[in-house]
Amino acid sequence: MNESLWFPLSLATAILTAGEATLLRRFFSGLRPWEMTAKPFIFSSPLFGLTLLFMPMPELKPGFWPLMAITVPLTTAGIFFNLNAFRLAPISLTMPLLSFTPAFAVITGFLFLDEIPSLMGFSGILLIISGSYIININRRNQGFLAPFRAIIEERGSRYMLFAALIYGLCSVLGKMIVLRSSAVFSGSTLFLTIGLVVTIFPVATGRASMKVLISKPLPTLMTGTMVFVETLCHNSAIALIDAAYMIAIKRLNGLFGVIFGWLFFREDNIRSRLAGAVLMSAGAALIVLFG
Repeated sequence: MNESLWFPLSLATAILTAGEATLLRRFFSGLRPWEMTAKPFIFSSPLFGLTLLFMPMPELKPGFWPLMAITVPLTTAGIFFNLNAFRLAPISLTMPLLSFTPAFAVITGFLFLDEIPSLMGFSGILLIISGSYIININRRNQGFLAPFRAIIEERGSRYMLFAALIYGLCSVLGKMIVLRSSAVFSGSTLFLTIGLVVTIFPVATGRASMKVLISKPLPTLMTGTMVFVETLCHNSAIALIDAAYMIAIKRLNGLFGVIFGWLFFREDNIRSRLAGAVLMSAGAALIVLFG
């Protein structure tokens, strides 16, 4: 594959994740938590399965399956918090918070590995924090710290912060899995497994209804198709370029999320949220490229 394709593939991933969030909030925000989590996999899981069935089996290098065993539950937890954030709060408030993913990686490295962030990395963290402050600045008028309290008190924002933390751990694992197989095989195997887990487990335990999961077939199909294409774009891009560059472009999904939130839901305070999303995306880019 042409290495120059990494940029359009990464940009497509950012747009598709924002589009998926828009569809989920528009059509499925009334679902129960595990139903919301399983909904995108109703149609994407068969697509991943068919892909595995008809593609040639790549050589699997040592460590592939142990890494997969670790990544599946972590990614499942991240997806649960990520998708349910859109059920609980506006997209323009929640999706930009995924920019905290590289910031959490830097903070974790400092706390547990004694890794000192560079000046650019520290600047990126400050930009992300400043952006999150600006996004929430007009929500309440209760003092200087009100925007930070709003993030903590807003359940959807808390969920997205949890997702960002988990994705920070999964980004490195995902790259390692791709390098031990192929972009298409690793992505299809990972998300087919997750799809089976988040569908069978909730239905079997009464946390989800199959009748609900197959309801509204057209938006369900659109959401599943987006997940399928997004996964292939993500893994293909990360196989072509350093993960840092790919993630820097993917984190533009916060910016697209604010735009989509205004276009499709007329979410308020759009100017401050757009400015905050720009700062957060820039901060994420600084960390992953120079931190």
